[in-house]
Amino acid sequence: MRKFQQKRCLNCAYFYTPTGSSSKFCSIDCRNEFYRPRIRIRNRKIRLAQGKLVGVGKGGAPHFGKRNPMWKNGISIFLRMRPIIKTRRRFCEHCGKDLEDATHYQWVVHHKDRNRLNNKMSNLQLLCKSCHQIEHRCWKAFEGATTIPKGSTNQEVGKRMAS
Repeated sequence: MRKFQQKRCLNCAYFYTPTGSSSKFCSIDCRNEFYRPRIRIRNRKIRLAQGKLVGVGKGGAPHFGKRNPMWKNGISIFLRMRPIIKTRRRFCEHCGKDLEDATHYQWVVHHKDRNRLNNKMSNLQLLCKSCHQIEHRCWKAFEGATTIPKGSTNQEVGKRMAS
């Protein structure tokens, strides 16, 4: 087996006995520490050449909150708080219905001041779907409207309305 003379590590400058003729570092950790910044720079240059760093929010880790280019008035915070509000409050705040086993189609988190941008916990309340419709007076959208039964023609509906 061939014996190699001691070399100086390119990263930490300590002397070490190499295991091969092309060895430059005393350990894998030193090698990784030495090349990591160079690899980042090289990858950035490659992405620039490919045009992948053009535009807002490209080429790096996304920022959180208002610094994120995809920030839409805190909607992500609101969506993260929905299940927390359901587990903490559990009951509909109008009728008292137990919503513990309810699916996400049966309950709603309602903004008390009706401002979707105000996502503070004090402004949010847990409601069942029927209480939420009562809160927004959804039935007013259907007042004076007519529905056509399946299989009926417009003439039949007109005759019914006239009588």
